[in-house]
Amino acid sequence: MRRKTKWLTSRSRVIGSKAVEADPEFADGPNGLGTILHEQGHLDEALASYRQALAIHPDYPEASNNLGLALYDQGLLDEAAASCRDALARRSDYAEAHSNYVLVLSKQGRLEEAASRCRAAPPV
Repeated sequence: MRRKTKWLTSRSRVIGSKAVEADPEFADGPNGLGTILHEQGHLDEALASYRQALAIHPDYPEASNNLGLALYDQGLLDEAAASCRDALARRSDYAEAHSNYVLVLSKQGRLEEAASRCRAAPPV
């Protein structure tokens, strides 16, 4: 079973790369590839993909949120917080971005701000 899983994740990466190549102006391609790379633990490549998506479409809250989560996973908390704030500035009702921002704030030790964000977050 493990061999099949490894093949599928490798195949997903190839398909994601081809989507990016097929239409370099379609921001969902690099954002999706970033998600695949992030899930596989290739954080530097995931960051590059999310940034590529944002270069194509700067007002893309999902890419900003995903970038924030990858930055969080790299321990780059100030940058992660900025990305989460950017996602929320673009879409204030984005529950996942609220959740990720609270996660970053908590990790930074900003517990009062995190609690305040939890109370102010839109219902899921």
